[in-house]
Order: sequence, then C-alpha cells, then structure tokens
Amino acid sequence: MRNATIKDTFSIVYKELVKTQKSIEKIEPIQARKLQIKHQQLDIGGSSAKRAIDVYFLRVALLSPHRGELEPGDAVLLSPGNVFGTLLNLDENRNALISIEELSSKLENATHIEVRRADELFLLKNQKFIVDTYLREPPEELQLIINAIFKKVALGNLIISETDYSSSDLNTAQRKAVNAALNLEAGNFLLIHGPPGTGKTRTIAALVSELVKRDQRALITAHTNIAVDNALEKILEKRILPLDEIKRIGSVARVLPTIRQITVHKGAEDYVAEIYSALYESKVLGATLSRLGLFVERMDEVGLPKFDYVIIDEASMASIPLTLMGLIFGKKFVLVGDHKQLGPIITVKGFDEVIYSAFEILIKKYPQRSILLPIQYRSNPQIVKFISKTFYNSKLQAAPSTANKRWEIAAGRHTYSWLQLAFSQKQSLVWLDTEKLGKERWHKSPRRSSAYNYGDAALILRLFTYIFPRTQQNVANNGKKYNIAIITPFKAQSILLENALLAKYRSRFTQFTFMDISDVRTVEASQGREFDLVIYNTVRTYISSQSRDTDETPRALGNPRRLNVALSRAKRKVIVVGSGKIANPDVLQYFTQLYQYARSLNALFRFADNQAVLRQTLTILKPEFEFVRRIWQQYLKSLHQ
Repeated sequence: MRNATIKDTFSIVYKELVKTQKSIEKIEPIQARKLQIKHQQLDIGGSSAKRAIDVYFLRVALLSPHRGELEPGDAVLLSPGNVFGTLLNLDENRNALISIEELSSKLENATHIEVRRADELFLLKNQKFIVDTYLREPPEELQLIINAIFKKVALGNLIISETDYSSSDLNTAQRKAVNAALNLEAGNFLLIHGPPGTGKTRTIAALVSELVKRDQRALITAHTNIAVDNALEKILEKRILPLDEIKRIGSVARVLPTIRQITVHKGAEDYVAEIYSALYESKVLGATLSRLGLFVERMDEVGLPKFDYVIIDEASMASIPLTLMGLIFGKKFVLVGDHKQLGPIITVKGFDEVIYSAFEILIKKYPQRSILLPIQYRSNPQIVKFISKTFYNSKLQAAPSTANKRWEIAAGRHTYSWLQLAFSQKQSLVWLDTEKLGKERWHKSPRRSSAYNYGDAALILRLFTYIFPRTQQNVANNGKKYNIAIITPFKAQSILLENALLAKYRSRFTQFTFMDISDVRTVEASQGREFDLVIYNTVRTYISSQSRDTDETPRALGNPRRLNVALSRAKRKVIVVGSGKIANPDVLQYFTQLYQYARSLNALFRFADNQAVLRQTLTILKPEFEFVRRIWQQYLKSLHQ
C-alpha cells in the first residue's frame, strides 16, 4: 500500500462497509412514538479547562417488539434524519431514554420515529471518521506510530532498565516488558507479543500499578469486553487506587459482576455527564475500542482527553482504524497481542492491504520494538508442545505447574476402548478419527458457505452421554467443577450441535451444578476464552488438492491461526473429532502435523483398525445419528416459517 493512497483506500473500504451494514440494519426497525426532546449543555474537560457541548435527550415509547432486544448502552439509528444516538435507559413499559448529539429538523418535527439497533453501523461510521480525520494529518503524538505503520522509518531498540521494576510477581520476560514500557518516550510504542496463556493480563495490571505510582493516567482498551474486564479485575485486586478513580465505561449487562461497582451505568441524563467525567478525570479507565467510538467524534470538537499511556489488549484482532480509535487518546502506546491468532475481520473483497492489524504490521517491521512472553501457564505440556513447535518456532514453554493440569475423570473398566482413550488421564491431546463412521459424508449448508456432519455430531452427543454422570460423581467427591466447549470452524455444525444438545439434555441443563456447558462455539467466538476440555470438530471428511482454490469450506480449516486458537483454549484436554482424511499435507499441513503428533502420543483412535469395534460403535451411534438428522431437518424447516 503506497502512502499516497492510504486514506483513499481506507475511505473506500469503510464507505462500502457502512453502505452494506446500513442495509442490514434496516431489516428490523422499531416504530417509536416521540414523547419529548430535552436540550442540555455539559461542561467537560475537568475543572481547569471546562468546555461546553450540547447534548439532546429524546424520550420515546417503543410501540413494536424487536427480536434482538435493545439494551442500555446500545447505539441506535433514528429516522427520519438518520441521527445516531445511545440508548441510556429502557424501562419495563418500553419507555426509552436516548441521548443524541445532533438534532435534525426532520426528527424534531416527526410524530413517529424508526429506531433500530446500530452498533456495527455506528462503529464503522466512526472508523471512517478516524481515517478521514487522523491519517492525512496526524497529531504530533501519533505521527511516529502512524508513519511506522504505513512507511518504513528508522527506530532504535527498546530501552530497558532492570532497576525500574523488579517485582517477583512476574517472570523475567514480563518484568522486561513492564520496564520497557516505563522507559518509553513520548509518541513511541512497545509491542508485547503474548501467545495464549502467557500472562498478558498480569503484565498489563503490573504496568498500570507502576504508572499509578508515578501519577500517570492509563487507558485500558481492547476489541472485547472480557479482555478489558480481566485487566481491570487484576488491577482491582492490587488495591492501588480508590474505586472512584478507576472507571469502566460499558453496558452493565456485558461486564463481569466484579467490575460493575466501577461501571458508569446510571441510565439517565447524568449518565452522559459521568461518561465525560470518567474520560477526562479518572486515573485508570477501561472501555472497549468500540465504546470509545461512541464519543470520539464529538470530543474531537472540544479537545480529546489525553492519557499518559494507552494500553490496547488483543491489538492483533483490531483493524487499523479501530486501533487508531484507541491511540488518539494517548501519548505513549503499548500494544499487546498475538499475530499467530485470528486477525481483523474485513468483509470487503479486493482490498487485502486493509485486513492486517497495526500490531501485525509493526511486529514484522520492527521486531526490535517487541518482547515475547514465552512461558505458557494455561495448558497441559502435551498441548503446549504441539502449539509451540507448530506456531511459535518452539519458543513457547509450558510452566512447570501445568504438568498437573490433566483431565481427572478416568474411563470405567467396562467402557469402550475409544471412550477410554478420549478421557484418558495420560493423553491430553486425542484424535478420534471418524473417517469410517456412518454412511453419510459431510454436507454443505444450503444457506451459507458452511458444512455440517451428522456422524461427527452423533459421536459428540455420545461423548456427552459419557461425561455427564461421571463428571457429576467426580464433583460430588472432590467439589471440582469443569467447563467444556465444543469448537468448530463451521457455523452450520455449531448450530446443529447446539440444537441437538439442547433438545437432548434441556431438562437436565438446569440441574447441572457440577459443570459449565459452554455454548457450542465457532473458532472466532472462542478466542480469548479458556476451558478445561475442548472438543474440536473438524466436520469435513476429506480435502482434495483440487478443492483448495475452488471450494470455500477448506479455507475454514486451512487457516493455521484458527487451529492455534482452537487448541490453545484447552487447559486440561483436547479431543479432536474428525476424519483423518483431512490430514492432507498438500492442503492442510498443520492437520497432518497434528494427526502425526496424536499418533506419537498413542492418542490416535482409528475406528477402521478394528472392524468389530467399528460395527459396535455404529450400532451405538445409530439412535444419535437419526436424532441429529431430525434436529437439522427441524432447523431447516424453521428457516422457512
């Protein structure tokens, strides 16, 4: 991407995204009857430099229901006039309070208003504003990092002083990262490369604690709510500040219970004033990048609040404009991420130059500005060993404490051999090769470029039939509770499995005090989470070399970052359920390596190796097989109702 075309390229992409998303948002309008518009001036910027902004409050009564229920904190689009606002409060009578920062004459004179949820649309609009405003003539604090992203500039090595931070709470690499951040010069940046489970959150909390001691302000932001909350939770544990100096901006329904005490959520006119107070005056502030976008355009007019440090977690998941939405608030920048996991999702084809995160671009161009966190504290060493060799050039090491992270529920003496292997305490990474199970192959979904597999779903249901009673007994004996996830690259299979599990076990879900059954997740939805047990379903039964460029579904498996994300979610055990035929070295070399690794651990079970076991298993799975087929047919029928 040539520097002269940066702004134009991003503007074209985001203009197209806004246009596409706007058409999607029109699907489910809510008719609202206008009640009242109230104007209020707010003083922002702190007591020493107050500036006034105009805010309007619209009270409306929603007349028709909405399938995706609105919640306080949602961005909404009001028509006529196409005015954006933020839902502040919604009472039991569906009377809504909405703040708007501009007043259209069309809206002011309307008797009825269309209100539609517009979080994505508003986020895209603000990213376009960031591109148009800050890429051509960046402010002084952003010039170095923006030039570094889009051009090759000369940058020196990090300055690291061992005397700045030497707490024994962190390992050597984590202390090095904190020291490097403390020695940053104005406008400069540090990249912390944190693979899964390497203590990114602990490192962020330690850095913020040191900044507070130095009387510096810190903004903690990320792509997701959970990343922001995890960092704030660690900071609260350290008791470094009074609670009124640590603020979280976000919807109460979407933040962790432990964070709600510091969340601005009053749901009335003073909510907006408190938001601005938090932005300009709090010592430590947490907010998602998208939440910051709700205010950035208006604050640009009166002077942005400035934090001494902006710390962006999950920076490798954020697009460049979304990253800039956080950077514009800072003087020094710490980007924390892992470019070996999933990156930004941009849906406009033909503009490959915009799909990379600022983190990935910077770490490849300036490795001397990065610090790797190499000690993995989450997963069993068998899992870490494969991830390290395959994705991190063998630089990742399992902490000694992870040797004790084993699946603790052993198979009974009279259970089947494949179940004994699946839940063995010795093997923490198992592959159940389903190539010969069932006569049906995988199917393409009729509604999307996706796939589903009845046979794999039947086997997974059988695994759960085994898990439930034994896990319950184990918890009764030692009080331990487990959380379990089923992860698949294909949305259609996640829908099939979720519907089948709910239909088969709905009456028992409310009785589970012994285990957390996570929603069945796609790989994208699982990033940033961790589970005791991960069942990873590959779905497809074969991949041919010819299909690589013509078939969409291999791409779901062909991206090595997706496999890394799926495997690295597990603390105690991974069970891969899928056909060994996808281990085609010409197309999916990472699955070939995984298949061979499972074999080296004596953790590969091929049903075809023993015809008696194959026949026995097919007999056992026949009821589940027919059950999931019926569930899928019911789902397809529901789409046409």
